[in-house]
Amino acid sequence: MELTLELPMPSNEAQGGALLAASDCSAFRCIVADPPWDYSEKGCADGPPKPWREIRLGYKTVANMGYPVMKAAEISALPVREMAGDNAHLYLWTVNKFLCEAHEIAKAWGFRPMTVLTWGKVKADGTPSMKTGYYFRGATEHCLFAVRGSQPLQVKHGKPTLYLSGREPHSRKPEWFYRLCEEVSPGPYLEMFARRKRQGWASWGNEIANDVEMPNA
Repeated sequence: MELTLELPMPSNEAQGGALLAASDCSAFRCIVADPPWDYSEKGCADGPPKPWREIRLGYKTVANMGYPVMKAAEISALPVREMAGDNAHLYLWTVNKFLCEAHEIAKAWGFRPMTVLTWGKVKADGTPSMKTGYYFRGATEHCLFAVRGSQPLQVKHGKPTLYLSGREPHSRKPEWFYRLCEEVSPGPYLEMFARRKRQGWASWGNEIANDVEMPNA
């Protein structure tokens, strides 16, 4: 099966060596995705005019995000459904503005949303590390956990939905998150929109040499 991606391939694709053809990537049982959400797009959190304090605080715009962004419909169209195993886990990072869209994207990819993992960002003294936000100032990031088929966690003891740790550089996810994925979810592992290579994982993104080929239409 030939898969297509309506996006330009990363410029350093040629450095990736032997790529896994998209038609051969149908058995990933753990997929992590941190999409480049387009903050200029209207999301389910948009509504009444912004309060004055929100305007004064200001927000990152598409122009200064530092990387290309994607509409929710473009993210939904990615061929993740064809790349996932019949029984698999999905970890889909989202932002408050696009919580509703994240659920719809997971469904479009063939997964059932199950719960949300929350990364609570704290300072060294344990207090919330707050940045800008809608009405309330943001100190969290959320990861939608979804399941395809029947794939239980690989641990017998329970795992929480809340994890507290320090703030990372923009868009980078903490190391504990990847260790958690490897502990509770079976491989093979795929990270989409990856920013750096990770041992034991296949990766695809516009900042790395890719392991997975998703050809253009």
